[in-house]
Amino acid sequence: MKKIVFVLFAVLIFLAACGENNAVTSQTEGATTTELTVWGMVCQSCITTVERAVSDVDGVISVSANFRANTVTIIHDDTVDINEIEKIIEQEGFNLP
Repeated sequence: MKKIVFVLFAVLIFLAACGENNAVTSQTEGATTTELTVWGMVCQSCITTVERAVSDVDGVISVSANFRANTVTIIHDDTVDINEIEKIIEQEGFNLP
């Protein structure tokens, strides 16, 4: 258990050192897929909270959160500002590296 905590802590520090925006983005035929690392999601209720908040943003096509992988995958059009999505997730009480 201590090894897992240490590895997670090391990954968190690495991600924080990599820069402010943790988004991994790819684009296909008018839709962009962005994957964000999100910390603090621990249950299905957390997943529902994040997915509902992000899906309310104009231009978001779909949202899929995974608390085991600490990721939120968003498919969106070009009008979506990922920095705004990150702020919304943080306002819901979750952390981004």
